Amino acid sequence: NTGLSSIILGCLGIILGCLGNILGCLGNIVGCVGNILVCLGNIVGCVGNILGCLGNILGCLGNILGCLGNILGCIIMGYLGFIMGCLCIILGCL
Repeated sequence: NTGLSSIILGCLGIILGCLGNILGCLGNIVGCVGNILVCLGNIVGCVGNILGCLGNILGCLGNILGCLGNILGCIIMGYLGFIMGCLCIILGCL
């Protein structure tokens, strides 16, 4: 009886060990797929960051150009307006 029960227990142990190996293999596959997805997510995030950075640089350049345009416009239009006003007054007096 002892020998038979030992054989049965041994067989059960082998079956359980086999099932454990199968589950471990499935777990490895799932983990591998998860790692691939994480890697893809990192690549997509990196590309998004690069595009966002380029967008920020272009926006910054646009702001600088707009600022220069405002300054030049203000100076030129201000001086021209002042000179034209003075000429009108002088011509009006003459």
